[in-house]
Amino acid sequence: MADDRLDREEGEREEGRKRRITTDASAPDFRMPGTPQAAVELVVRIAETARDRGVESLAEDAARADSETLRAGLNGIASKRPAAEMQAAMGRGVTGAAADLGGRIAARRVVEAGLMMIRDGQDPETIRTNLGALLATEPGPTGR
Repeated sequence: MADDRLDREEGEREEGRKRRITTDASAPDFRMPGTPQAAVELVVRIAETARDRGVESLAEDAARADSETLRAGLNGIASKRPAAEMQAAMGRGVTGAAADLGGRIAARRVVEAGLMMIRDGQDPETIRTNLGALLATEPGPTGR
């Protein structure tokens, strides 16, 4: 009887491993994107992860993020922090990394806006549409 229970538990664990969804947000090298377009894709994947695994699961992803902005945003979503508190925490990440921003400032802004959309409960496709509209209004090579 104990062997049957152990076999069943092992089968359930194996089934859980097969169903696990892997996204950039759950990869060990969870990095801030270098372009606004890549930022949109990352945010959409994070939104899909939140939808599929629950927003609380984003705290695990925050531990693997390579930037303070991503960590603060993911932790803010996971802990359901107020919008102003989350924005302030992400802003501190930008200020702290200002010397390292280079050409990635637009991508960082897209990530920040997208994380706020996830926090507000928007679905992944709506986020993709809204971030696309945001990029269309930005001056420079990706916008007007």
